[in-house]
Amino acid sequence: MKHNFIKIIGMITVTTVGVLLYNNRFSGIEAEIISEDNLYQTDTGLSTEESKKPDICFYICGAVKNPDIYYLPEGSRVADAVDAAGGITDEGDPEKINLARVLSDGERIYIPRAGEESEGSALTRDGRINLNNATKEELKMLPGIGDSKAELIYVYIKENGPLTSTEQLMEISGIKEGVYSKIKDLVTVN
Repeated sequence: MKHNFIKIIGMITVTTVGVLLYNNRFSGIEAEIISEDNLYQTDTGLSTEESKKPDICFYICGAVKNPDIYYLPEGSRVADAVDAAGGITDEGDPEKINLARVLSDGERIYIPRAGEESEGSALTRDGRINLNNATKEELKMLPGIGDSKAELIYVYIKENGPLTSTEQLMEISGIKEGVYSKIKDLVTVN
């Protein structure tokens, strides 16, 4: 009887030590719970805490490996968006897009294929900005155009339709001849 009691105590001790060793082996590992908030996040190099609440949402399509909707921190650039989508495909033409441009929330980024025009791109072959296709961020690249004037131009075109001449800019409240003279050679409507 005493012999059985010692066996039982020995088995309990071995089991307890085994459980303790197993639990200590994994005590420093933390698991991240995947939720709807971080389902589409990409590796941005930010800590988990910083990347849980992305600031901007965008859609990237065209010649990328994984076209989809993605989330990145505010201040991210088109190059970051391309990386999030798995990179440009072999058919893609990265020379037709500005990879350094800062992303805007809710925007659509189209990566053209070789031989294809950049869909929706405001930058023309001669380096001018097409006012009718420009985003607010692209308009702000023009001298004398800040946040408020870019907003005025953008809203005017959305409400009144495409401009037929660059001179129509002066019909917009806040865009006078002085501002127009600074940008007239840098813009087009074609």
